[in-house]
Amino acid sequence: MSGEPTRIVTPLKDDPLYVRAYDAIKEAILSGRIRPGSRLSQVRLAEEMQVSRAPVLDALSRLATEGLVERRPRSGYFVYSLTDKDVVDLYNVRCALECRALEDVYETVTQEEISELSTILDVTYEQLEKGDMTGYVLADDRFHAELVGLANNRVLNTMWGLIREQIQLIRVMVAVSSTRVMRAAEEHGQIISCLYNRDLVGGQAILHHHIESVKLEVTQQLKAKPAGKGGKRSKADLQ
Repeated sequence: MSGEPTRIVTPLKDDPLYVRAYDAIKEAILSGRIRPGSRLSQVRLAEEMQVSRAPVLDALSRLATEGLVERRPRSGYFVYSLTDKDVVDLYNVRCALECRALEDVYETVTQEEISELSTILDVTYEQLEKGDMTGYVLADDRFHAELVGLANNRVLNTMWGLIREQIQLIRVMVAVSSTRVMRAAEEHGQIISCLYNRDLVGGQAILHHHIESVKLEVTQQLKAKPAGKGGKRSKADLQ
């Protein structure tokens, strides 16, 4: 008998082009450069990334399992365009998860951890003052990610992570009003105050209102949007 152990996994490829393709396409979708509803041309994407079509197809298949891309029979791959029902479902789940995180953390959160949330809020206001909405969105996402992470609940973190990128897809689909954006930042500050005061009821009420308000504004915009108006076409859109 050989002393060599039996291999249980296949060695990784030296050049995982499918991972690079996946990262590049995903970043273009979540940044809004490829708009929701756009058709994704495997040929065009392969040409722009200077790779064969195989890693592009692997990347699109993976993105489809994550809900960012959909495959339509005989039509190809498209960036997923969420419906108003999708938005309602996502925000309802998000509200339940984040309120649960607040319940897990409000008694044990440290002053240092609350200060970190305050620092993120400062960045949020800085981005708003500069008119940098991309920077604002990143800071807003970081605030909620930090809040969920403080709960130290592995299952909750995993579930929240599954919807995090679809929430980002909603952000690039619609333009939430500047009034709502500023109010959202103020609500972050109120949540921080509730954490300082160990006020779970108040914190959850503010967080619930915070998420519900955005859900309402987004669904109203989607319902008012004419059918077929998915935004400007990208280079990868063959329509």
